[in-house]
Amino acid sequence: MIKKIIPIILAGALLTGCSVTETETIETVHTVNIPPKMLFLGDSIPDGYGLDGYSAEDNSHCMSYPNILEDEYREELKGVTDTEMINKAVSGDTSSDLINIIDSGEIDEYLRESDAVIVSIGGNDILRPIFEILSNLKDKDSDLFSVAASIPNVSDKIDSALIVFEENLNTIAEKLDSKTDGKIYVQNIYDPTEYIPVDIITDFTKKKINAINDIISSEADTYTVIDIYSQFTGKSGELTNMPEFDIHPNAEGHKLIANIVDEELRKSDFTYYTYESEEHISKFGIGLIGGSSALALIGIISLVIALKKKKS
Repeated sequence: MIKKIIPIILAGALLTGCSVTETETIETVHTVNIPPKMLFLGDSIPDGYGLDGYSAEDNSHCMSYPNILEDEYREELKGVTDTEMINKAVSGDTSSDLINIIDSGEIDEYLRESDAVIVSIGGNDILRPIFEILSNLKDKDSDLFSVAASIPNVSDKIDSALIVFEENLNTIAEKLDSKTDGKIYVQNIYDPTEYIPVDIITDFTKKKINAINDIISSEADTYTVIDIYSQFTGKSGELTNMPEFDIHPNAEGHKLIANIVDEELRKSDFTYYTYESEEHISKFGIGLIGGSSALALIGIISLVIALKKKKS
């Protein structure tokens, strides 16, 4: 009798099409002190303009600081988790251009996936007018008097640009904060013109660059400021291409920026997730086992009763 009952129970399980086990996905959170997924936004500084191997169509083959950090972090996290570095910086972009990129939706997926978003913006907002002075200074036919005479007009342009930049930076910060759960970083701006041995120029540009850096610091409610300015101060001739009247960082400048950004990133913790499958008895299985036990008990009792009747 009992031998007949067990196959009936198993057959019942098969007929119902239900499994006595089920698979559960277990999510585990891990912490590291560098971001596995980074997104760089902004202008020619993270774009790598001027470096060997750079092209406007492909900025992945130069030793820019985003590429330096990508190589370093990939090696450090090898065998731990996958890494990804997306560089959407565009040479020549202003803060208004960056807003347009954010609003376009083209980087929404990258923002969602990023652990850290690093922004370099504002240089083109104010350095274009400053470059007018540099261009005049580079002209052999110009003299210091004519250069000095152009400063008030350039100053007015920069002051207007600073008003727009402050509004734009606030907008950028709000939009990025709404689109990413990653940590947001904004670099301040170094002074490339300190290399020029003309006090009337360097005093003027220092004042304007300090003004834009004050704005970057004052808006820092939703982001962390990365201080590039202080570590470039006094080293413009060594770290930029200013000897050729090019304001961009050279290879040594990019190495230093990579170190500065890395030091700031390592002050925070970043997370990644792993997933494992675990098999255990399903609710149906538990019910089936309980039901089988009860059925078996009923069978035993019925068998005992039958045997007693037979004897009597």
